[in-house]
Amino acid sequence: MREAQRIYVRALRKLNNALGCPISCIQDDTLVAIWTIGAYEIITGTSSTSIHTWRQHVNGSAALLILRGQSQLSTPSGLSLFSQISSQIVLCCLQSELPLPPKILSMRREVFSRPLTPVEASPQGIPYEAEHHGDTNPHAEMSTLQKELQVQLSPEEFHHQQMGNLYTTVDNYTVFRAAIRDGSITDLKLMISTLLEFDTELTRIVSAFPAGWSFETVYSKSMEMTYNGAFDIYHNPHIAMPWNYLRSVRILSM
Repeated sequence: MREAQRIYVRALRKLNNALGCPISCIQDDTLVAIWTIGAYEIITGTSSTSIHTWRQHVNGSAALLILRGQSQLSTPSGLSLFSQISSQIVLCCLQSELPLPPKILSMRREVFSRPLTPVEASPQGIPYEAEHHGDTNPHAEMSTLQKELQVQLSPEEFHHQQMGNLYTTVDNYTVFRAAIRDGSITDLKLMISTLLEFDTELTRIVSAFPAGWSFETVYSKSMEMTYNGAFDIYHNPHIAMPWNYLRSVRILSM
């Protein structure tokens, strides 16, 4: 732990130097560094100040995303970083009942409403046109809902579509929650009816999740730091994210 703390302090110094340079401050490496340091502080933190520090890193990341502008959405690495880090910003705003920065909200809506490019749609990073020939598609296994609706999407495209629906709903809920906090919405009946609409939409989204997005609940009395002796196992961290989003909104709506 002492060695980790030493490396952490050294990383902070280097990060501060990078943030002071107008060129390096908008590079991918700098954004990844902020995200990694923030994660380290959350994992190793033992007090409420850890959350405050995490929020500071989130605010810094938000400023950098805005500074990086639309061009970051034109590269695979930039797009991936924007999606991951802006999602952390959403969670921070949800928790704090603060509105999303308008520029970030606008870019998120653009990202999650547009179709995947051929390279993004291919799990190997190779366009489908160059990778597959004829009518046979090795990725043709789809969920029951897809087959019923006869939606001709690759698994990657379907994943993008489902995540886009979920993220858009959570973004809208974040805006709604902030509007209640700042007094823009005061009508109790409107609040309740809108919350019910959000819950209905989230239920619809969950019902469309592919079977592969399920998780396994394990019960163990011997393990510490579990809730009621149970914990969930996800086959992929990308699968855990949508479930965490859903639960966060549900908990905050109660």
